[in-house]
Amino acid sequence: MEQLKLAVDSQYFYLDKCTELEKQIDKDVKYIVNVEAEDWSKERMEKSLEVCHQLMLISGKFVNEAETILDTLRSLTREEYESDVELIGEVALTTRRLMRQQKKIYDKLIELQGILIEIIERF
Repeated sequence: MEQLKLAVDSQYFYLDKCTELEKQIDKDVKYIVNVEAEDWSKERMEKSLEVCHQLMLISGKFVNEAETILDTLRSLTREEYESDVELIGEVALTTRRLMRQQKKIYDKLIELQGILIEIIERF
């Protein structure tokens, strides 16, 4: 159970990092949408691409931690599982939900990365 607690704590650490970077990406996308193309800054686009890459890396680490949690849950003994069925069920459901969400974000980041590269190449 200690290994599970460590994995959950680590996952929340990466989730917090992802959330910070997602907010920055959101600002960058709003900039692209709201500012006329001729007023775009190459440096801003390059910084956005860098943040996108950082988020992809952190998101990958987050998903790895989620997989560690699920592996740990699968390896629990019956006694460990029955010691707190409700908590273990909640951890499993939350982890799977967050994993799916991160995978969707990752797919959108790949698309955004392509767009940013295309914009940067036009400068």
